[in-house]
Amino acid sequence: MAVLISSARIDQLQITRTDEAVKLEGTISLMKEDGMILAKQSINGYGGDIKLEFTGETAKLVRALSDHVKREIENIIGITEST
Repeated sequence: MAVLISSARIDQLQITRTDEAVKLEGTISLMKEDGMILAKQSINGYGGDIKLEFTGETAKLVRALSDHVKREIENIIGITEST
């Protein structure tokens, strides 16, 4: 009997930013239609199953998310005023 993977769920996503680059690592679950997890795979980790290269659009979205979270943190700790 064949098993059909119907979707991939992102379980963990880690963004690491250094002076040289932005690194994206994580884990995903491959899911059946009924929600059952068939397998787990890592993304860009050591011995990772899937190697993901940033497209220009992905890089922009990651940068926008990082900037947004930074602004939220600065607002919470009182470095900047919310607008």
